[in-house]
Amino acid sequence: MRKLAVLLATIALLALSLPAIAQPTGGQLSIAEQDRLVREAIQRLDEPAETRQRLPEAGQLLQSVLAANPAHVPARIAMARYYLESGRIDSIHFRPGALEAADRELMLAVAADPNAVDAYILHARILIYGGIPDGAIDSLRRAEALGGDSTSIDLAWAHAASELGNLDEAEARLRRVESRYANQRNAPVPVMVALYERLAWVYERTGRFDQADRAYRRLLSLQPKSAWAHGNFASFLLFRRGKADAAIVEANKAIAIMDYGHVRRTLGSAQYFKWARLKAAAPANAARYLALAKRNAPDPAEVLMHAAAAVEAVPAMATLVEALVETGLSIDARDRDGDTALTISASAGNLVAVTWLLRHGADVDARNNARRTALYLAAMRDNRAIAELLLANHANPNLADFGGFTPLVRAASSGHEQIVRMLLSAGADPTLKTAGGQDAASLADFNRQPEIGQLIRSNIAKQPANNATPP
Repeated sequence: MRKLAVLLATIALLALSLPAIAQPTGGQLSIAEQDRLVREAIQRLDEPAETRQRLPEAGQLLQSVLAANPAHVPARIAMARYYLESGRIDSIHFRPGALEAADRELMLAVAADPNAVDAYILHARILIYGGIPDGAIDSLRRAEALGGDSTSIDLAWAHAASELGNLDEAEARLRRVESRYANQRNAPVPVMVALYERLAWVYERTGRFDQADRAYRRLLSLQPKSAWAHGNFASFLLFRRGKADAAIVEANKAIAIMDYGHVRRTLGSAQYFKWARLKAAAPANAARYLALAKRNAPDPAEVLMHAAAAVEAVPAMATLVEALVETGLSIDARDRDGDTALTISASAGNLVAVTWLLRHGADVDARNNARRTALYLAAMRDNRAIAELLLANHANPNLADFGGFTPLVRAASSGHEQIVRMLLSAGADPTLKTAGGQDAASLADFNRQPEIGQLIRSNIAKQPANNATPP
């Protein structure tokens, strides 16, 4: 992950330093034929994931174009998309090497054309997937300066801003997109899908569940045969509404279209929820749900983790968590990303869930696979109440992630001044440096936050010399 972070954060500089790609003679394909093949490949890449059986054909078409013309920028960008889609496991997970392969294609695209605006937009997406949303904003600023498509930029910017906890900014960008298409009867479906997916996410994080419900239903009207749409709605119904029966219906609709891991886990979680609610009053019926749950979600630790993170929206989820803990499961159970219920709850801004988990003995300094703690995630998303609660429960403010970013460095680089003040008061070390050799003050300056940079330097100046961190 550290190697990926360095690669992604420096793509533009690296690309511009590469020697120019030799202009082609065209090989066996005319320029017109190359453009036609790229368009055909993009059509295959645009097909819904559930019916995307021609994805390998897209890769073959693009390879033939690039063999004839290595400097064909649209082909390079499309090839980056191909690596992303062929390496995608689900909406946020990718097979090892997929992000790096996609970014290499974008590097070559920018080497051929430093003004390849679509490369910067897609690069921003990769940075978001790689867990570097502030870097994505920098890439989008470049795309915006080059006059890139405003809708694509706004959608990607909203995604990055929401990952950073800037939900007002994210929603403002999404409203701009919505207003552009308000009076269009035939708005592009992919644009509308991206719009309402992100709106639903923002609504969930801000507790506007009725609006989130409408956004999910709008998505289903746009793509009624999408397994992802039905699966995501099932997860929302269970973990935000507590409607297990309705979640089971939607999950089964998704599975009928395409059977995939996340929706199976959602289905199993709903069945576990039914088991926990029924086991005292109707043990025979509860046993039936438990058998189904074990078949669909064979790892109950994942169920416990997501149920615990949902206790703020659905207090009855506590019943499920307690029932699973009684079976011997740990409150610090982890998913494949190494996240615990506490890290997920902190990232989502669920104060009630964080409070409940800490009261039940959750490890305050648990780290996920990216080495990020709940405090780091709260700092990244500017969630002051959660950060304050974690610090009051003795969270370590100096634990760094895979790139050497501490909660203080992340908050400073993201412009979260109140979090910075809170961390400094709690003893965060302002002299610690990232893997790239930057400290919190220098990153604040780099990201146009001079006031925060000065605040941190003032704190360093006040420290006794014998307490300074050695070089």
